[in-house]
Formats: sequence, structure tokens, C-alpha cells
Amino acid sequence: MAKTNGKNGNGKKHKVKPENLRSRAWFDNPANADMTALYLERTMNYGLTLEELQSGKPIIGIAQSGSDLSPCNRHHLDLAKRVREGIREAGGIAFEFPT
Repeated sequence: MAKTNGKNGNGKKHKVKPENLRSRAWFDNPANADMTALYLERTMNYGLTLEELQSGKPIIGIAQSGSDLSPCNRHHLDLAKRVREGIREAGGIAFEFPT
């Protein structure tokens, strides 16, 4: 399993190199050009550029169960928006998907 950006056992932060991000295997993998092209084609429909997707920035998924039809989970819509903004401010690329 790949290391994540966070704290290791001794409390020090470790940083993942861009070439070790799992998202690179999807969006910038010369060894699997067909699948890379498929992922790029799908995600570029969301207004992202090729440069962004292959920039080495972490691409982070946000799973959320919010819905206008379900009042008990309605607040998840606003929460996911705030999480997305935090990811962008920290230098990542956010993708939101339903659960």
C-alpha cells in the first residue's frame, strides 16, 4: 500500500512524491496508455485540463450521501462543499461522488 500524506509513527509528517500517488496510475501512466486516455477523457468533461490531471497534485475523492430528498443527510451537501474547498486550498484536486 502506498504511503499517505500524514503523520508516521514518530509524529513527523511524511510527504508522498508525486510519482507515487495512486492518482498518477490513472491519469499519467505511460505503461497503460489506453486506460489513461479513458480516465482523462471522462474527467476532462468536468472542466479539468490535461495539465491539472497530470500535474502531480493529489486527486482526492469525496464520498457523500447528501440529498435534497433526504433531510437527515442534507447537511452533507454543504459539508462536501467545504471539504472540496479545503482540498483545493491545500493544493489538491477534488472529485465528489455519491455513496
